[in-house]
Amino acid sequence: MAARCILVVDDEQLVRWSLSERLRGEHYEVIEASSAAEALERADGVDAVLLDFTLPDGDGLSVLKALHERDPDVPVIMITAHKDISLVVETMKAGAFDYAPKPFDLDDICLRVERAMES
Repeated sequence: MAARCILVVDDEQLVRWSLSERLRGEHYEVIEASSAAEALERADGVDAVLLDFTLPDGDGLSVLKALHERDPDVPVIMITAHKDISLVVETMKAGAFDYAPKPFDLDDICLRVERAMES
């Protein structure tokens, strides 16, 4: 069985690295992107997306909407340092599968990804 593929989108290299290393340790294939444009270029065929809300060339909400136009079934887990509850509500209404605040726990992220894969 082929490994499930996760797209990790964050402009912070250390965040991408830590998420990618942990997910690879859980036997996922990982593709990384550091911008909204890269995320949209690399999103085809992924099984789930971890998406930061703040990106250098756009916001995660716009990327979420674009991803769901292409594939409404791909689960997207938003990750952000923003504590604004209205942002959480807006992303969930736009179709986010889940929301994880920064700083995050890698075990928690893995559980969220597992749940997303099961859905």
